[in-house]
Amino acid sequence: MWENEYEYETSANTYRVRDMVMGRVIKCTGQGVNLVLENGQEAFALFGNLPVGCTVPCTVLKKTPGKKRILVSIDSVPDRFMAA
Repeated sequence: MWENEYEYETSANTYRVRDMVMGRVIKCTGQGVNLVLENGQEAFALFGNLPVGCTVPCTVLKKTPGKKRILVSIDSVPDRFMAA
């Protein structure tokens, strides 16, 4: 029950809560960051200002049904993108 409840199935990959995936930033908004994951699925993270095109490691926090974005957390940011 626990395992199946948190699966997010796509044609390419199966993501589960707490899986680590790579995401590329496509848009920054006042609420957070929109990303595209390795399999092309869109995701959202509550995070600050990152440049578009930046690739960051993420952890899946919550799956979403239908066409909504997956909720992820950004685990780390490369030094070159850190604010001075």
